[in-house]
Amino acid sequence: MRSRALCAGGLAAVVALVVLVAGVSAPRVTAVSTVLSIDSVSMHAGSSTVVELRADDVPFPGLGAWSIGVVYDSSVLTALSCAEGVGPSACNESFSGNRVEITGASAEGHLFDVVLASITFACDRAGASDLLIIIEDFADATESGPVPISLKLQNGRITCSEAAPPPTVDLLGDVDCNGVVNSRDALLVLQFEAALISSLPCQQLGDVNGDGRIDSLDAGLIKQIDAGLLTL
Repeated sequence: MRSRALCAGGLAAVVALVVLVAGVSAPRVTAVSTVLSIDSVSMHAGSSTVVELRADDVPFPGLGAWSIGVVYDSSVLTALSCAEGVGPSACNESFSGNRVEITGASAEGHLFDVVLASITFACDRAGASDLLIIIEDFADATESGPVPISLKLQNGRITCSEAAPPPTVDLLGDVDCNGVVNSRDALLVLQFEAALISSLPCQQLGDVNGDGRIDSLDAGLIKQIDAGLLTL
């Protein structure tokens, strides 16, 4: 009886030790919350639009280094320009015939939701193009050595429909010539005012208030039109 008790006690000890070791050595499984994404939009051939490359829910100590490519179908789209987001950074819309390149670094780190770039694409013809995110470097701002940030990817897509009919006065504010007046028109007006882009596809429709300038006042009126608060 005593030997059985000793065996039982020894077996229990071994089981407890195995459980303890397993608990210590088992890797922690943590949820990936950071999302790297680019917009998906639809527009008419012959018009242009702006899409944002974003990193959302970046954890502490923040984003410290990034090198990202956005690949697209150059038979459908042309990358017209690229405005840097958080910095220091650089954005090259002419990196190759079908790739925009965004690079940057920050010793302090960028936390939470950050815009990495705003890219202006033009629809050359009817069709569709995926916007594929290619990650070369995406690391945090750890001082002793950057650590790669785990993330989810959300690629985008631009769909180009047949060219819209010539704009009319009824579409005052439709600066991207896509047949509707919405928040994207307001964003283009603000970028034009800040000299981030040099022209607007339908620039003649940008002076909504008729004061001879295209500025934030016009962007505000366009937002009111989009919200149904104003009819021109």
